[in-house]
Amino acid sequence: APVDAATFGLFLPRWQELGSERGGMARLLEVVHQLEGLDLPWSALHQTLLPARVADFSIDMLDMLAATGQIVWVGAGALGTRDGRIRLYRREQVGQLLAPMPTPEPELSGAQAFIVDYLERRGASFTFELEQASAQAVPDLDRREFQAVLWDLVWAGLITNDTFAPLRTLSAPARRGGHTRKAGGAVLGGGRWSLVSHLVDASADDTSRTLARANQLLDRYGLVSREIAAAESIPAASARCTRCSRHSKRPAGCAAAISSRACRARSLPAPARSTASAMPSRARRSSVTCRRSTACRRWIPPTPGAACCPGRRQAVRRPV
Repeated sequence: APVDAATFGLFLPRWQELGSERGGMARLLEVVHQLEGLDLPWSALHQTLLPARVADFSIDMLDMLAATGQIVWVGAGALGTRDGRIRLYRREQVGQLLAPMPTPEPELSGAQAFIVDYLERRGASFTFELEQASAQAVPDLDRREFQAVLWDLVWAGLITNDTFAPLRTLSAPARRGGHTRKAGGAVLGGGRWSLVSHLVDASADDTSRTLARANQLLDRYGLVSREIAAAESIPAASARCTRCSRHSKRPAGCAAAISSRACRARSLPAPARSTASAMPSRARRSSVTCRRSTACRRWIPPTPGAACCPGRRQAVRRPV
């Protein structure tokens, strides 16, 4: 690991600014940037995670960002009938961060296949349009079954809505008086449905996607390592992520692991220096820097085989 667990445990809450007093739409967009692509339960996201990072958070702020096209959400699995995991993305990054649909595509039922085909032909559509078209194509499909089909497609990551209204309805409390709310009962209100595949940038190659994921991890955790890539289940990319981070124009994967410059940019105290970095200046006179990346200029002690980036054995000596 590039840094010990105790140091990282102290650093990460400060890096993500837990308990921040900052609020507003700009702060919320910054938090979405950090949490981008994570599979998070919708209930935990709007009740705990976002309020802990945005001082004046309300769900209406998410709707505002979605309505202006700045963020999108994608389903990532159901959690019972009243909750599910979703991923948040910024519109300008979703094309590279979303992977193309695997082949062969998952098998769909008749109603599911019809809705996907309808959205492919007609584009973004309101719920009542989908319901009317589905009723004509599948006559024995009642309203409750239609809603269940719609949610199955959402949690499979195949369709999404341009508002958070369906998710808000899903987590709404049951009505009083002993009447239980039907799952997705008010899903017909608000927003247009569209295919997630239309968000994917088909022109992006594997290298650009891996670089985007490496930068995503760096923004979220402040460092990139194979362990972090593996923990986020990045398929066959843990080694490529660390390699790409070294080629990017950012001080990722350096020996210090946590950038003091980044801490200063966030008004955070820099992590305690290690014994090696606390050596007298005379011992650091012939420090080395990374040969491969001009952006990686972290000075380290001249220890045998030392290099700026983990795994780099070659280094070039530069005067202080």
